[in-house]
Amino acid sequence: MNKRDRKLQIKNIKKTTRENIAATLESDLKRITAEVGASGKSLEKKIKKAAKQVAKKLTKEVKFDKEALLKVASNPTA
Repeated sequence: MNKRDRKLQIKNIKKTTRENIAATLESDLKRITAEVGASGKSLEKKIKKAAKQVAKKLTKEVKFDKEALLKVASNPTA
């Protein structure tokens, strides 16, 4: 695997991580707002946007161990 392929794979892993964090945040926030009784399309849009922004900031600040990511990506069943 050359350097370019590794960079692309790491980029995809980071993107997947960011999307997973955003989805989790979004579902939790929607559940909480439903319990409180607030709902609406505009609120859902705000929640989705905020979840994406927070996930982006979190994944930007997190330092990934590139070798460990590549091992996990090459052997997902382990």
